[in-house]
Amino acid sequence: MIVGMARDAVHANTLIEKLRGELARLKRAQFGVSSEKLQARVEQLELAIEALEVDEAERLAAAPVVAEAVEAAS
Repeated sequence: MIVGMARDAVHANTLIEKLRGELARLKRAQFGVSSEKLQARVEQLELAIEALEVDEAERLAAAPVVAEAVEAAS
């Protein structure tokens, strides 16, 4: 269970970094011809990053509880 949570955390962090990179690229390109479409994509990415960060925080907050439950069950 803890190994799975660690794997999920690594995956989430990788995804967050990928989205931040794409967001930075889009922000640099924002002043081009189709800036309205880019702005919509920027907003979507910002929301996705925020949701992933909230999920990660919840997962980290639950980790000690899970560890205690595993120790108690042993």
